[in-house]
Amino acid sequence: MSWFSAVLLTLSIGLAGMMPVTATAQPSGRGPVISISATGSVSAEPDAAVVMVGVVTEDAAAKVALDANSKAMAAVIAGMKELGIATQDLATQQISLAPKYRRNKGASSSRSEIDGFTVRNMLQIQVRKLDQLGTVLDRATELGANQIGGIRFVVSTADDLMDEARRNAVATARHRAELYAEAAGVKLGEVLSLSEGNVSTSRGQVLGTFNTRGGVPVEAGVQRISVRVQMVWSIED
Repeated sequence: MSWFSAVLLTLSIGLAGMMPVTATAQPSGRGPVISISATGSVSAEPDAAVVMVGVVTEDAAAKVALDANSKAMAAVIAGMKELGIATQDLATQQISLAPKYRRNKGASSSRSEIDGFTVRNMLQIQVRKLDQLGTVLDRATELGANQIGGIRFVVSTADDLMDEARRNAVATARHRAELYAEAAGVKLGEVLSLSEGNVSTSRGQVLGTFNTRGGVPVEAGVQRISVRVQMVWSIED
């Protein structure tokens, strides 16, 4: 095996839907090893969503703007509960009141003057039934919401799918290690180390157009959950 300990072998293979898998054989304190970096992925359709809706009101008087905003948001919250959205799935994320300014061009010095007030109230809604999302958005706008933030699609079984992706990553790494060992004419030994690297979730995008009269069409897409592992095996004599 002395010849093997002097060799540094690096191979890169592009796999469909996976990051490159690399293998190295190099000297170490425990003799030559094979090191594999591999990615396991699992795809799933989202079954829930989190969306931000807001009410923005403006008026010359701060209290009038705030009262109008509060009335509209109260109607939105009540409407969400009527649709079956639980109280714990409704959370206020932001309330702000800020002055609007205009430049007084008629004055000798161009000073900015307060020209009314803007109140913004943002509500986070967790929609646990994805087929209800369009109805939720449509109803919110009917009741006074005039701002909609980004929609985040959720896979409720993400933890279980992450474990499946981990198993896939380890299986891929072992398969490659055995392949490289066979190709090099050596025997794969015990696992010396196993570490987890990048964990990622690529989210689906919102598709379709916003149409409050005919409903809000959205497409959740597919989420890909990926886990990258690094494994090192000894090489037996």
